[in-house]
Amino acid sequence: MKYLVVVGFVAFLAACGSDKKSGSDEVKEVAPVKQGELRIAFFNSDSIPEHFDFHKAETAKLEAEAKRLEGKAADLQRKYDAVMQEYQRGASSNSLSENQVRGFENKLGKMQQDMQYFQQSEMAKYQEKELKSTEVLMNKIADYSASFAKERGFSMFFIRGQGSGVAYADPAMDMTEEFIDYMNKKENALDGMTKEDK
Repeated sequence: MKYLVVVGFVAFLAACGSDKKSGSDEVKEVAPVKQGELRIAFFNSDSIPEHFDFHKAETAKLEAEAKRLEGKAADLQRKYDAVMQEYQRGASSNSLSENQVRGFENKLGKMQQDMQYFQQSEMAKYQEKELKSTEVLMNKIADYSASFAKERGFSMFFIRGQGSGVAYADPAMDMTEEFIDYMNKKENALDGMTKEDK
C-alpha cells in the first residue's frame, strides 16, 4: 500500500526553488511606481507546504488517514496469507476432507471480496478526499493571491520557481513571506469566526 503517499497537495507546487522563510512581522513594500506603470511581485510556491498553516494541517490529516488505511490493508492481507498458508499446508499433506477444502475456499473467497470492497470503497473515498483537499488548497491560494495583490496595488502577482516560465525575477519583488503571513492571518480569522458560530 505504498501508493498511499500524500502527494495531491504539492502536485501544482512541484519543482520550485526558494529557501525563503515566512513568518516575519516586517512588511516589505515594493517600490512605488508612476501612474500607468506595472507593479509586479511574486511568491515562491515551495514555501507553502512548510509555512502555510492550512496546508500543513490538511496534510497532517491526510497522512493520518493514509496511515490508518495502510494498517487496515496490511491487516487484511496478513489474515488472508495466514488462512492461505494453513490451507496449503493441509492440501500438501492430504489431511483435509472435502468439506474442509470447500470451507477454506469459501473463506478465502470471502476474504478476497473483503479486500476488493476495501479498495473500491474506503480507498476510493480517501482518494476523493485527497483530490478535494487539493482543490480547496488551490482555490484558497488563488483567492488569497487576488486579494493580496489588489490590497497592495500589484498589477501582476505570479508564482516563482522552476517550471513557472519565469527565467529571472528581481529578489526585491519577492513577497513570499508577506503573502504566506497574509494567508495564515486570514485563515486564523476564519477559524475564529467558525468557533464563534459553534
